[in-house]
Amino acid sequence: VHGGLILLGCADGRVYCLRAADGELVWRFRAAPSDERIVAFGRLESPWRVHGSILVTGGLAYCTAGRSTYLDGGVRVFALDPATGKVVHKATLDTWARTREDAKGKPFIPSYHIEGAFSDVLVSEGGFIYMGQHKLDLALKEQDVPYALIDPKNKSKAMGMEELMDKPYVQKMETQKRDEPVQRNWQLRQWPAMAKEHKAKYGASNLGERKMGRHVFATGGFLDDSWYNRTFWMYSQTWPGFHIANRGAKTGQLLVVGPD
Repeated sequence: VHGGLILLGCADGRVYCLRAADGELVWRFRAAPSDERIVAFGRLESPWRVHGSILVTGGLAYCTAGRSTYLDGGVRVFALDPATGKVVHKATLDTWARTREDAKGKPFIPSYHIEGAFSDVLVSEGGFIYMGQHKLDLALKEQDVPYALIDPKNKSKAMGMEELMDKPYVQKMETQKRDEPVQRNWQLRQWPAMAKEHKAKYGASNLGERKMGRHVFATGGFLDDSWYNRTFWMYSQTWPGFHIANRGAKTGQLLVVGPD
């Protein structure tokens, strides 16, 4: 709800704006590139469905259309004028590749990490918009999210928790010191040649950790309702990679962050 308007996405690939006072349609916008339908879970939907939650920040309404950055030309992102539905900014997140070319020339071990993201509920913090491993500014220009090259001697930096270590909602450093070497040494034993190559070329290896900027995110996506025991919501500045998702600040299956 924004300024007396109700903004919502729909599985038909459109964004709708209703007047809150009486439910009258104010405008609708087709975020999908074409008006097509597929059958998904027994329902007719657009291949480029729009999730119901529309993010409003900086006076603009942000939405995504699509399912995955690997499918149907990727995920389309729009910034709309909430009053009129006019497109102010737009972008496409497309990571499809025929092979694992995304791992070439990069320090991550591809057995534990893959580029790309599902279309998901957008999150905004610090003047940026986040969706999975993607970070955009408010004009929808994609931002650099470098890999966090952490070796076993640097144990806490990956999650960006140095200034949070005295807080009750962060795992104690004693257990960090215990867990991190176990995971890292296991990685080195499993992939010694690749780890050695990464160490020589980049200074360290990586299991998918990326420096994002602190915000709320979910490793399985906010729309995942499976409650799988290895997916978490967390408040962290680092995309977790393979083995540190359970040690963010703070992790859980549901998470609320605010000034109080």
